[in-house]
Amino acid sequence: MDEPGSIAGAAPVAEVALPGGQHLRAAVTRRRRDRSGAWWYDLELEIPDREDDRRHGPRLVTRTLTFSAPHPVVQPVDGEDYRSLDPPPPQERKGGSWMTHPCGSGRNFSSTGPTARRPAATAS
Repeated sequence: MDEPGSIAGAAPVAEVALPGGQHLRAAVTRRRRDRSGAWWYDLELEIPDREDDRRHGPRLVTRTLTFSAPHPVVQPVDGEDYRSLDPPPPQERKGGSWMTHPCGSGRNFSSTGPTARRPAATAS
C-alpha cells in the first residue's frame, strides 16, 4: 500500500470523518467554495472489491469511489499543499473571452435565414 500522502499519485490527501465516527484519508482531486464561502472537496478513495468470474471464481480488484463532502467533514492534513487544486485568478487564466447574444438578438448565422443579406437586385 502507498505511504500516507501518496494516495492517487501526487494528489494531496485529506482526513474524512465518516457518519459512524470512523476517519480515513482520501485523495483530494478538487476543492471549491460555495456561495456561503464554505469549502467543498471532491475526493477519491481506492477500495478493495470482489469481482466474480464464472470460469475462475472471485478475485480481488480495486475500485475507485468518487465523492464530495464539505469542511468540517473533510479536514486538511498537516504538510499537504492544496493550493495546486485552486484555479488561477481570472487575470491569469488562459483563453479568450466569450461573447454571447441572447436569442432574438437579430443575429442569424445561417446564410439563408431571414436576416441573411441578399445581393441587391440590379436594374437592367
